[in-house]
Order: sequence, then structure tokens, then C-alpha cells
Amino acid sequence: MDQPLLDIIKGLSLPGSMEEGILHESGLLGLALHTAKCLQKNLHHSLKTDALEKYGINLTTLNDLYTSAIKASDEIMNNL
Repeated sequence: MDQPLLDIIKGLSLPGSMEEGILHESGLLGLALHTAKCLQKNLHHSLKTDALEKYGINLTTLNDLYTSAIKASDEIMNNL
């Protein structure tokens, strides 16, 4: 996988909103990616809370969603 990310993304023929979200963290998909990366790296201070709240997601809701996702992934892994 020696290709630049841009070449890989362009080669997938994704919708423009997905390309923008992945490459520039813009739009709703970019916000989701940025949020996931912040949670993964424990960078809660970097969360875009104002943008998330526009979608009805406050920190309590985000924590609940993250905890639920972790439990679901653990369950999937335990069933392999």
C-alpha cells in the first residue's frame, strides 16, 4: 500500500461528500471522522462540540454512543 491516500480515495469512485469527509474532514461525514479520531486518541478537548450539538449530540450522548459501540465490537470479537 505505497499509494498516497488521495490516489486510493480517487480510485474508489466514492461520492463527493465521502471524499471530502475523508480527505478534508468536512461536512457531516468529516465531523464523524474527526470525532472518531478524537475519541480514539483520547483528545476530548479537540472535539467539535458546537458542530456535534447541531445534530443533537452532546457529550453525554457521545459517551453513550461510544460505550455502546465498544460493547458491540467486543461482542462481535468474542463471537468469532
